[in-house]
Amino acid sequence: MNYRQQAIDRGIPFPTAYALENYIQRGTAPGAFLEAVVCNDYRRAYLEADDRNQQILHHIMGYMLEVAPLTAWGDTVAFEYWTAKGGIDGLLADHGKKMKGVKS
Repeated sequence: MNYRQQAIDRGIPFPTAYALENYIQRGTAPGAFLEAVVCNDYRRAYLEADDRNQQILHHIMGYMLEVAPLTAWGDTVAFEYWTAKGGIDGLLADHGKKMKGVKS
């Protein structure tokens, strides 16, 4: 799934879309604005956002609701879990390691 392109298609600026993709795919911690979005703290997100992201915050919220994996966002616990695991790539790598140990 191309997370960046889906964000761009929703009118999210490239730098923000790129940061969202890196967070979801690799668990790379974004800046303060997107961390607040991921943690569901939209008051802080609005205060941390630049002018463009303030104007489209509702698009970013929709993206999180409709595109981002449920376990990747919602509160600080989800944020810390997702970054510690390394996003989708890290979770898939963990799953592959576990599967190698399974005998059929």
